[in-house]
Amino acid sequence: MIKITPVLSILAAGLLFLSGCVPTSKFNASQMALSSARYDSAQLANKVKDLQSQLARANQLAADRQHQIDSLSQQMDQAHNQINTLNQQVS
Repeated sequence: MIKITPVLSILAAGLLFLSGCVPTSKFNASQMALSSARYDSAQLANKVKDLQSQLARANQLAADRQHQIDSLSQQMDQAHNQINTLNQQVS
């Protein structure tokens, strides 16, 4: 009986080992899917970074344009005031 127990232990361990293994094809498929997901994730991260950079440039351009509009509006107001002053002097 003592000699049978080690054999049964080895047999049970072998069955546990074989039943716990993932077939190679499934393992390779999951590794490929994981690799693809990581690649897609990296691509999306780069796309997000590029879009954030473009957005920052667009916001800066909009701020610059608003500054130009404000400056030109102020110049127009000054010119309008000068015209009014000249019209009053002529009248």
